[in-house]
Amino acid sequence: MNFLRGVEVSFYQQTNGLLDAAFYKGWLDEAVAIWCQPGPQEWWSENSRFFNSEFRVVWERCLTSGRSEP
Repeated sequence: MNFLRGVEVSFYQQTNGLLDAAFYKGWLDEAVAIWCQPGPQEWWSENSRFFNSEFRVVWERCLTSGRSEP
């Protein structure tokens, strides 16, 4: 949960121009590599409701495609 909260915070910081896009992409690349595995995917399906809807849309697109998008 804490790791993904960090990804969510980075998403909002980058969206609001507070985080460099290249730094965000590196963070997101790592997160997608970890979270595309079966265990984390199962966790996400059970816990995604705890995250902001804007972040969920972007994150689920990343998980579906298997790649990050800055």
